[in-house]
Amino acid sequence: MRCLFIGLLVCCTSIAFGQATSYTIKGNIPAWKGKESVALMYTLNEKHVSDTVPALNGKFEFKGKLKEPLSVAVVLISRSGSGARDNRSIFIDGGLITLNGTDSLKYAKVTGSKLTTENEILQDQVKPVLNRLVALRIKASKTSKADQQLPEFKTLEKEYHSLADSMRNIRTSFIKKYPKSLVSLVALESVVGNPIDYKVGSTLFAGLAPEVKKLPQGIKMSKALELAKTTSIGVVLPNFTSYDTLRKPLQLQEVVQKGKVTLVDFWASWCAPCRAENPNVVKAFKAFHNQGFNILSVSLDKNEASWKKAIATDGMPWYHVSSLKFWEEPVALQFGINGVPDNFLLDAEGKVVARGLRGEALYKKIETLINPQGLKKDSLAGVQYKTNILLIDSVYKAFNAEKDIDKRVLIFNHFFDDPKSTASIFGRYKNWMQRDLAQHYASLNQVNASNKWIGLIKDQRTKQEAGRLAAAAYADAGNKAQGIKMLKPILDSLLSINNFSNLDNLNLYTYTVDSYVRILGVKGEESQLMRYLKPLYVVNGRYFPSDLSKRMETPELDFKKQLFYGYAKALAATGNSKETAEVLVSGFKLGAVPVTMQKAVIKDFEGLPGLAKYVDEISASAKNDFQKNVASLLAKPDLNDKVWGVSSLKGKYVLLDFWGSWCWPCRFSHPHLKEVYAKYKNKGFEIIGISMEASPDLEKARQTWKKAIDEDKISWIHLLNNENVAQFDAVKAFGIGVFPTKILLDKDGKEIARYSGGASKDFDKKLTEIFGAD
Repeated sequence: MRCLFIGLLVCCTSIAFGQATSYTIKGNIPAWKGKESVALMYTLNEKHVSDTVPALNGKFEFKGKLKEPLSVAVVLISRSGSGARDNRSIFIDGGLITLNGTDSLKYAKVTGSKLTTENEILQDQVKPVLNRLVALRIKASKTSKADQQLPEFKTLEKEYHSLADSMRNIRTSFIKKYPKSLVSLVALESVVGNPIDYKVGSTLFAGLAPEVKKLPQGIKMSKALELAKTTSIGVVLPNFTSYDTLRKPLQLQEVVQKGKVTLVDFWASWCAPCRAENPNVVKAFKAFHNQGFNILSVSLDKNEASWKKAIATDGMPWYHVSSLKFWEEPVALQFGINGVPDNFLLDAEGKVVARGLRGEALYKKIETLINPQGLKKDSLAGVQYKTNILLIDSVYKAFNAEKDIDKRVLIFNHFFDDPKSTASIFGRYKNWMQRDLAQHYASLNQVNASNKWIGLIKDQRTKQEAGRLAAAAYADAGNKAQGIKMLKPILDSLLSINNFSNLDNLNLYTYTVDSYVRILGVKGEESQLMRYLKPLYVVNGRYFPSDLSKRMETPELDFKKQLFYGYAKALAATGNSKETAEVLVSGFKLGAVPVTMQKAVIKDFEGLPGLAKYVDEISASAKNDFQKNVASLLAKPDLNDKVWGVSSLKGKYVLLDFWGSWCWPCRFSHPHLKEVYAKYKNKGFEIIGISMEASPDLEKARQTWKKAIDEDKISWIHLLNNENVAQFDAVKAFGIGVFPTKILLDKDGKEIARYSGGASKDFDKKLTEIFGAD
């Protein structure tokens, strides 16, 4: 943890000089008879400066010039080799300053300029309280852990906090009385604390004289307060992106959207206080995670191995990120973190509700947020909370059931114009209803009204979703131009962020592109299609997964409305036959069109030279790549860390079952798969389950994966795609567009057929053909 040497803190000026001004510091401590050395220490332009002079018979003198007043420390370096440290903080702003004492700098009388006098006034008020605080601190440090539980120690703690409050009150009164003094600016640093209390600091800083605020130190304080404002209580903590344990980008927003309460925890493997606090954080996570509590830990580590080892050792199964840049960690710099451990506790909307809580205080606060106001089931607050849920749910149902736009607006206004409707639980419903009204007005081609409701939405993600839905509504109402006008800013914004590792971003972009292609059409718009479809094609592993899900929803879907077709047409317009063929084959391989339709698709490109030849070549190459992918898949460790390899399954029919613990259609298919496995296992049939878990944290992914296997009692070979996913991503390699997807392999590891979704009729029929009926 970074240390702050309060006695040596150096600040800037209260009044800048037009030119360099001379100063002299004279000291006389008669009790010093030996070989004393005295140092003058300060910080100037963020550099530490030290000047040392001898003290002869207790007398010493510093001379110099300065362009602005400074807070400095006069420090005894040695005293006859004893090593004792003695120091005194003073202000210098030109002229003569004297320190006259008996045996120490600490108790010397200081005289000099007005600034010096002001500082002494403050020090005289603070000193009695400070001495008592130091005495209490020394006494507490000598108390055993056992004695710290006694009532006497609790009394000491209470007195200590009372004295600390008195110290703040003394400095606050001084700041208000001397608004034109540099001393007030220095005192403000102590009052606002670390981390900065924005509410207190901003009020006191506003009362300082303009000439003080304009100083370098004043400007620095102003910037610090602005930074503190972004993390103050009640403010939505700004989003950030860092890198998880798989070195993939992860955003705060992704984690916040997954639950009710989020802890953003700053720590490091090398930080002893952090490691000591981790058991308390683990305790809170275990108690409240299933109720909507998540943690995103930001590490200030610089060694990846040490970071990951500490995560495993301390048993922290939540989200972890780090740029491995030590104190240059961008997220720490963004929020002004200058010491660890530190944390922010956020509510469901991402607003800061507390900072720096530890131990029991953290646990109780999370409990309060998860169970609002510490609600007991039958308490008045508990009843009110349940009433609010029932109330907003009934209002939302009535709102959705109403088809008349004016009546829907009336329902919305009647509820949200009521002052009692400000409870936080109503916030997301308000955003949703505003989104729905915007979509409804768009379906009526009322552009101004639709835009008005979109503009009222506070949640950015819901606002973008409203724009997409409104665009589709305009198109359905015949106003395609307005639909395109609505969609382009959303697409451009998501492209500029360029963070499709964020699943929410990727999904929104996919849905928006799909609407864009449907509204715009293909012919004559190839350049625009290329711009928006290429990034999506690449990030998905060179295919469009959504094409398969759309085909499953609407089997009779016109292939000209699918993304692979639009992108192929855009490429064909450039004359690129080979890439066009590659995109078409990717759609065929995915199952985006039935085999019976594939010739019709190719015929639609018959004017493109060499296309059929390229389609045949790429299809043949894809079959070779498929077997390479099988080999790469079987290089992943299984549930028991065994690597199977291709040879171990040679001569068997193998089913690759792509699933996830989060995917209920996948889980619902397991009972039937168990029946199939029992029926054909001894006939040369094997199943390999490949799970893709949602958690970006590998340890958490392993836990949910293993738990699902145990719960479903599925005993075949299991592989976790999250393992070494950067080296080989089976989901992308095999072109998995929906979950579950099952791929049946023959005895040579070649694909026989694939089955998407939960249906099993065709799959069962194929197995009967292979193994025969009983």
